[in-house]
Amino acid sequence: MLATDREFPRDKDDRLLFSHVGFSGDGRLLSAVRAPYPLRDMEAADRRIVVAVAQTGEVVFVTTAPVRGGAVLDHTGQKLAHVGEDGEVLVYDVLSGAIVARHHTSLPAARTLVFASAGDAIAVGDEGAVEVIRPGVERSEHIGIKGTCQALNWSLDTVRGLVTEDDCAVVVDGAGSVLWAGQMEHPSACAFTPDGRALVTVDDSMSEVIAWFLDGGHGLRRVHHSV
Repeated sequence: MLATDREFPRDKDDRLLFSHVGFSGDGRLLSAVRAPYPLRDMEAADRRIVVAVAQTGEVVFVTTAPVRGGAVLDHTGQKLAHVGEDGEVLVYDVLSGAIVARHHTSLPAARTLVFASAGDAIAVGDEGAVEVIRPGVERSEHIGIKGTCQALNWSLDTVRGLVTEDDCAVVVDGAGSVLWAGQMEHPSACAFTPDGRALVTVDDSMSEVIAWFLDGGHGLRRVHHSV
């Protein structure tokens, strides 16, 4: 139960709610962004971002900034990035808390992003496109998609994205090639596993978790779990 008479959503024990939880590639750190209020709010707004040691819960980074969607860590947990206002991507040094880079994109409504495996690039997804930003390179790479990018992953070989339009979904790679296509109701939350071989979605009623296993590029095998 949420307390709706306050500025931010809280649970029945008066604790702030967080969403968009993720891990660094090595699993050592986790990041979380305070849930928006209302929960379906799609605009950039000031939200608390927290990074903590996964095993102990020790907080190593805290900031408040305008955020759209979630925040992501690179493989080692040394850098954190999120999308701010007008599709701007901000990159932080986790140890010092300083902003070390800002990247402007052509995706003003972007919400989804991911670091490259080596931490030397960031992919950002929105409706109609995925952009790949490389520090020191003036122009970003543009990958055209038909639909809205819901989730991104950067495995060792390529960036992958889940793209949905109505009840149709595709998984595309960095060249825009379709790796899988099928039916999928619009997920309320979704994420790839770090190796990009599986995708986990939560249905709109928040009552069912579905794992989709990418089988060697031949399709997605679907496994349900009710919650």
